Amino acid sequence: MKRCPHCHSPITQPDRKTCPVCGNPLSGPAGAARRRLPPWVPVVLLSVVAVVVVYFALHKPAALPAHVQLPAEVTPEATAFTLDEADRFYLDNLPTNITFTLTADGVELPHGTSDTGRYYMARSALTRTDTLLRVVSPEGDGYRTALALVSKPSNENAAFGTFVPCKADGYAKPDEEYLDAMLTVYYRAYLRAANTGDPDELRYVTDLHRQSLSEGIESGATGAVTFTLDKSDMVCDTAHIDYGDNTVTVNAAASYEAVNDTTNAVETATDYYTIQAVWQNGMWLVDRSWMIAEGDYAEGKFGNQ
Repeated sequence: MKRCPHCHSPITQPDRKTCPVCGNPLSGPAGAARRRLPPWVPVVLLSVVAVVVVYFALHKPAALPAHVQLPAEVTPEATAFTLDEADRFYLDNLPTNITFTLTADGVELPHGTSDTGRYYMARSALTRTDTLLRVVSPEGDGYRTALALVSKPSNENAAFGTFVPCKADGYAKPDEEYLDAMLTVYYRAYLRAANTGDPDELRYVTDLHRQSLSEGIESGATGAVTFTLDKSDMVCDTAHIDYGDNTVTVNAAASYEAVNDTTNAVETATDYYTIQAVWQNGMWLVDRSWMIAEGDYAEGKFGNQ
């Protein structure tokens, strides 16, 4: 009987070219054919593959609903805000090493920190007079807020006032000092709008009140005079303040100086108003105003009540 020249196994089929046991050719060198694997190797390989398949099946990520979006990973590099010195507007009187959000007239803005620890924002964000800056910082289980009023875009920095407790959106009951400053800005902006005939000059007003004031400004109902802005002011009656749910109502004395456009005569007067402001879009905005008599102002009576 013919035998394999390599493993000496018997060859029962005379026409075979390779050995059925070792796989070597029945003629030629032994290294020419592939070597047979031990019979236990395929079993082990199949077991490993099965384990891998089961593992990934069990650890497959759960599919999220289409409307659910995972937040992007936030890194220090992604949140860094760096500006050249000439482009910085500094925010002073704030404690060092605090976390806060910054808004300008209710619009959130990015901010950075200098090498010396001073906070700053982009100067280019200041495009109008009397811009109200607000910071809201976490404190314990709540929040605190501080304000700064930038009278001119050319100012070098803003000095923030004292922090007071607030809600997450910055809401805090406006005190007497804040109301007085708000009314000054509101009134002078109204007089500026009257001088230019441009309702876009109005500041710190709701859309409803803007529409009401715009009609008189565009029609020239304010008269043929030019108001002297630095000699005109609206002062809050701090003795009579009515706080409501996200509203505050006060009386105010509005004094002005104006030059008659026809005679050039200087005119002065004082008008009295009831002003109602509402908390809206992260700001206190004047929503309504009613002219009242001087006697009602003196007695602390509100108009349209």
